[in-house]
Amino acid sequence: MKKLIILGVIALSFAFAVNFAQAQVVRTAEITIPEEGDCVSGTLYLGATLIDDDYDPVQWAVRKGTCAAGTNTVLGNVDGHNDPFSWTYVVGDGTYTHTFSAEANISGWDERNYCFIFNPKEDAGEADIRLTVTFDVSFDCDNDNDDVSNIDDLCPGTVVDTPDLGLGVNRHVWYSDEYFTTLIPGKKPRQTDSSFSIADTYGCSCEQILEKLATITHKDYEGHYKYGCSKSVIEDWINLKQVNMCEKDPDNNWQCKEEGATGVFSYFANNPFAPMYINAEGLVPDYWYRVELVNKGSDCCTWEPLNSGTAHDNRVMYYAQADSEGKLFMEFVHDINGYEYVEPNVKNADWVPLSDDAPYEVSSEWIYTGQGWGFVLYGKTTFPKECGTP
Repeated sequence: MKKLIILGVIALSFAFAVNFAQAQVVRTAEITIPEEGDCVSGTLYLGATLIDDDYDPVQWAVRKGTCAAGTNTVLGNVDGHNDPFSWTYVVGDGTYTHTFSAEANISGWDERNYCFIFNPKEDAGEADIRLTVTFDVSFDCDNDNDDVSNIDDLCPGTVVDTPDLGLGVNRHVWYSDEYFTTLIPGKKPRQTDSSFSIADTYGCSCEQILEKLATITHKDYEGHYKYGCSKSVIEDWINLKQVNMCEKDPDNNWQCKEEGATGVFSYFANNPFAPMYINAEGLVPDYWYRVELVNKGSDCCTWEPLNSGTAHDNRVMYYAQADSEGKLFMEFVHDINGYEYVEPNVKNADWVPLSDDAPYEVSSEWIYTGQGWGFVLYGKTTFPKECGTP
């Protein structure tokens, strides 16, 4: 009997402790993005959190020129709107941590003040939470104050360069002015304004340029981190062009980014003979792939492979093997001089034919007939010019 009494006391104590812990949860919320007074252009990102002792649904809205309820709503899940958003939660120690996020293309919005309202619903007896943040929509926003508007800025939060060993002769770094700084050679080398402005580099300093180029070329650029960017590196960045590559499903629909395989083809427009780079993912691990460059003709309707051969004649083809995670990197050079519209494709190169009903997202091969199924990446745009441009 004593054991039963003791066990009963322990059980009651545990239940009391749990209920007490839950009772101590303070219902709090915070808007994480945007911040009050932010200037926004292009894409609007919204974020907020809620901590409570149970799950609660949420109401939210963005209103033009006011935070008042039911007035000038342009985005949200109230007032007849049903715009997409994410509302998730994680449970731990009697708390429910909710996370809200949403985004929208605001390029067509009026340039003026807006208000984001975050209003999670409350249970009976709970305090009402209604948070607001006002922000401005403008096409001339420059949140990092580098004199490059957000819409043109490829490096939000531009950082001042600090070369590891100091600025080298004929190298270029950005010290927060309109122009980069360079070091002119001579008996007494002197610093002066570079010919490159921060606007020329799309709001990116030397170190940010190196970081972005490294992800494309897989080079370390060690000497440029030591002494600053060379003229050729900055020119490569300014002239960098990229073609998004997407997968086509069996119904001939594009599957890009989140769906299926994806890749980016990069080249430097100032020199068609410069190295070209393929970075792809979502491929079949450990399989070999090849690049096919196709002349689309002056009307973009031609199909003339520029570097194709037969199944056993691979002298002019460019190959690489996907790694164990299905990622692929390839660097090659091909003369495209004289062609207006060239389409880059990445196709499986194992030369094992599959039947035409090979299922989507299953190990895919290059078929002898020249027809690709599944993980075949197509250039969604062409180079050196995009189809349709004069």
